[in-house]
Amino acid sequence: MPFNSIFMRAFIAFALLFAANPSFSQDKECALEAIRTLRLGAGFQILSQQVAKSTTTYRVLQNKLGQLKADELMNMELAASVQKYQDQWDRNLAQAWGALMTCEELTSLASLKQQSPYSRKFMSLNNQAAAAMQNQSQPLLNTAVSEALTRAFTQSQSGTALNN
Repeated sequence: MPFNSIFMRAFIAFALLFAANPSFSQDKECALEAIRTLRLGAGFQILSQQVAKSTTTYRVLQNKLGQLKADELMNMELAASVQKYQDQWDRNLAQAWGALMTCEELTSLASLKQQSPYSRKFMSLNNQAAAAMQNQSQPLLNTAVSEALTRAFTQSQSGTALNN
C-alpha cells in the first residue's frame, strides 16, 4: 500500500473521529462560555500593566513624560492591545481550565459561582491552571505589551502623546 494511501486513510479516520464526536468542540465552547461568564479573562489588563511597568521602555516614557502622562498613555495603548487579543486570551484560559474541569463543573461555577459544589475544586486547581496559562499565553502577553509600548513610545517621540 503506498504511503499516500496510508496517510489519507489515517487522516480520514482522524477527521471522522472528531466529526463523529461533536462534544470535542462543544467542550471547548462550554469552557469558553464559562470563562467569559466568570470574567476570568479580566486579569489580562492588570497583568499587562504589571509587565509593561517592569520594562525599560516604560521607564523611558516615565522619564520623558512624567509618571502621570506615561501611565495614561501606556494604559490607553494597553487597552487597545488587550481588546485586540482578549478573545485569544479567553480561549487559552478555556483550554487551561477545560483540561482540568468538565463542562458540567464549569457550567455550575458560571451559574452558581461560590455556591457551586465545584468551587472548592476550582480553587484547588488554580495553580495548575495558572501554570498552564503561563506556558501557553506568555508569548501572547509579551506581544500585547510590546505592541502597546511601541505605539506609546512612537507617540512620545512624535510629540503627539496626550496633547489634549
